[in-house]
Amino acid sequence: MTTRLGRPPAGARQLTKERIVDAAEALLRRGDLSMRAVAKRLRVDPMALYRHVDSKEALVRAIASRRFSGLGSQPPVGGPWRARLFEVCARYLSVCEASPQLVQALIASSQAAEETREAFERLVRDATQPLHLSSTNVRLASEVLADFLHGFALAPGAETEGLRSELGLIFDGLEARARR
Repeated sequence: MTTRLGRPPAGARQLTKERIVDAAEALLRRGDLSMRAVAKRLRVDPMALYRHVDSKEALVRAIASRRFSGLGSQPPVGGPWRARLFEVCARYLSVCEASPQLVQALIASSQAAEETREAFERLVRDATQPLHLSSTNVRLASEVLADFLHGFALAPGAETEGLRSELGLIFDGLEARARR
């Protein structure tokens, strides 16, 4: 006799958005994220997921929000703007390196990437405040930094020892832009 997916039997764990996101994150790490795969993992009918999430895109946004949410809650590093911005970049990179599949999903999902970009932009704005950059320049800087960090996280064998000098080149460009 086959088990029919659908309503869970009495006493089964309740389906929640948190459980769905947990399952989706585990599947994303394996490179197998789909609504059908999440439903199978949770042993529910795929349509049951839509009571809690709108789409696969919504799952990627929820995973990204979960992974990147801690970046802004950590106490800022004191000192010059370069030290603060380097710390923001290092924290962002650590999340990217821990979840390369999430980085790939963000690259493929413009809506999830936009929400993550906005959060990262706020951190870049705070770190570069002494430069008095325009909002356009802060946005461009955060996009350049995020793209660089995404590439760095996905590059096979990238050495973090050179990260400070490579970011230094971008920081020099920010400083030059601020002097204009």
